[in-house]
Amino acid sequence: MEVPFIRTPSETSLEHVEPIAISRTWEDQLHYDIVISGKLFPMGARVPIAFKFTPLAKVNLHRIKVYLTENTQLFANNRQVHKLDNSKKILLLDKKAGQKSTSAYPGSTMRVNAGAGLSYDQRLQLGEMNAGEEPVDDGSTNLLGDLHPDIETGPTEYEFNMQLPICSLNRHKPPSQRMHFDTTYENIEINHWIKIVLRLSKADAHDPSKWRHFEISIDSPFHLVSCLASRSNTALPAYSRPKPKVHVKRMMNDCNCEGALADQLAESDDSTHWNNSGQNSGNDSEPHSPGASAQDNSAANYDSAMRPIHLIRAPSFGPPPFDAITPPPPDMLISPPPDYGSIFQASENPFEDYFARLQIARKEENYEERHRRSSRVDIPLTPNGRINRSMDVPRDWVGVGDEDSMLRPGT
Repeated sequence: MEVPFIRTPSETSLEHVEPIAISRTWEDQLHYDIVISGKLFPMGARVPIAFKFTPLAKVNLHRIKVYLTENTQLFANNRQVHKLDNSKKILLLDKKAGQKSTSAYPGSTMRVNAGAGLSYDQRLQLGEMNAGEEPVDDGSTNLLGDLHPDIETGPTEYEFNMQLPICSLNRHKPPSQRMHFDTTYENIEINHWIKIVLRLSKADAHDPSKWRHFEISIDSPFHLVSCLASRSNTALPAYSRPKPKVHVKRMMNDCNCEGALADQLAESDDSTHWNNSGQNSGNDSEPHSPGASAQDNSAANYDSAMRPIHLIRAPSFGPPPFDAITPPPPDMLISPPPDYGSIFQASENPFEDYFARLQIARKEENYEERHRRSSRVDIPLTPNGRINRSMDVPRDWVGVGDEDSMLRPGT
């Protein structure tokens, strides 16, 4: 019987929650912010990524590409013999102006939050993620929209959910396109990088009728782990977790990719299902695995979950909504300060004790100040830093005109 061993990230690892944030300005023409919500994802998951482009001049953004590259190193003979395998590269996202976005694996989605030359209705339709078709302007050549010099243009915001390789589809790929999760072994080391490519163009400084094309390439380390090392298997289940709609019997060595789970949910037996009252009509004796729940990146909980676009927009300089301001309590609930006479009991005047203690404190302060002045030793501004010891050596007063005392030795 084979027992698979899956290497999971440490509980104290910040790769799950630490985002990849990039904020740069390209040649005073375009300012762009790119945020990826994490550095570590299991196979079969979706990687949320947000783009925000703020044009500073008339510039065209023609294409956005996101690649996932895999580098494999093989060692032998006590790491003295080294072989670097050919790097593999798959296309996670390809968004071109005037065309629909494409990906190497099905399941990627997109959303346009602002700009891009789309109307509000089109952005609202696209904001429903999986519902509806992606609106595309066939005649557009700029992802930022029409940058007319007489019209003030704001930023353009894109959100993508890029589908990572799914085990059921990955095993049927040719070896040159088959991806593996990160491995650190004595003889094998596999690591991944994520690469973002932006294709831009701007007018030539000498001839404005001509456009010069450029490409911006951004690389960052990326960790790809096994699909069995997902958060649903490594973390404790939430106490407020709703009951699953479909009960799935799954072995631990089966695939835990989102695509595989969707197939299992579709092909599950009708005898084990959840009715409207929340009671399971099937057999409850079978154990339920946390990985068989609903997809974490589904469109239902997409709006309530933390998205990378929130990291770009925070902090916001706009005023908070009126509902977010907590009103003060009514006057009847505000208790006044206590009466001074109730704290310091006096016979006639409650302030008499206060002024008496204040006078004693001032006397003590004056005494300390006089004592400090009388015992002070001055340090003269003389060479070698010698301290004046005139206060330590006893001296007698010498009268003016007393010649005997002036000639007396020791004075």
